[in-house]
Formats: sequence, structure tokens, C-alpha cells
Amino acid sequence: MYSVTMAKKDDLPMVVRMAKQGIERIDMSAAPVVDVTVLADTIYKNYMISPVFVLCKNGEPVGVAPTTVNTHGWSKVPHLSTLVIYIQDKHKSLNTLDMLMKAIKGYADQQGIAYIDTFMGQTRVKARKRLIRRQGFKEAGTTFIYGEA
Repeated sequence: MYSVTMAKKDDLPMVVRMAKQGIERIDMSAAPVVDVTVLADTIYKNYMISPVFVLCKNGEPVGVAPTTVNTHGWSKVPHLSTLVIYIQDKHKSLNTLDMLMKAIKGYADQQGIAYIDTFMGQTRVKARKRLIRRQGFKEAGTTFIYGEA
């Protein structure tokens, strides 16, 4: 049985490991190599202000979604973002993604803020857009990169 919980501080090393696995799978040539020290620092700092969601099967972690609260450079209005959403391949399904997304969107709703997600991959873009629209998102832009990240 699957469930979604919020990570406790003792869970953060596992969250960092899983988040690293997820980021390394992003199919984007301009993505920099993951510096695990920077990733850990980012996750630990954001944990203090925003939840880390953990997808579990029978109590064992099989996915993570660390979040952060940001503002745009032109507004003080906060919004929620995910650093990465990662689900281990053998547990990846519409059902498990729905569970994680429901928890993230529920938190955003509870806080009265928007949830903005950015997809950085380069393959299966049409399928991924359908998947995110299925979650109730609307497309609001495109990401462009000049030079190496």
C-alpha cells in the first residue's frame, strides 16, 4: 500500500540520495553535474521553510518531492515549487504520481499560494505536457537556455 508523508529531519540523507538519482536522470544536455554537497545544502535549507514529501510503499520510501517557496524577482507574492519529483522506476505510475501531486497541491492550497512546476527535460515533451496538464496545470511559458548551465 502506498502513502505520502512529510519527511522528518532524519529522513533528509535519504531524500538527498533519491533527489540526486532523479536529477541525474533529467535528459538535458545543458544540466550541470549534480554536486551532492550543494544539493544537500539546498534540501536542508528548504526543509526549514517548505515540506519534503515522501512516497512510501508499506512504509519504505520509493519517491521524494522536496519543495521550496520562492518569489519572482518582481513580486513578493510567494509560490511553491518542487526541486525535483522522483519516483523509483518500479513504483512509477499514474497512481503514485497522482498521490505525490495531490499532497503537493494540497499543501499549496492550504497555504493559499500557487504551485509552479518547471520541467527541464528534452525528451518525451508532448507526453510530459499531457501528464502535467492532467494534474490541473496550465502551460505558462517555455524555458530557453543560452550557453552551458
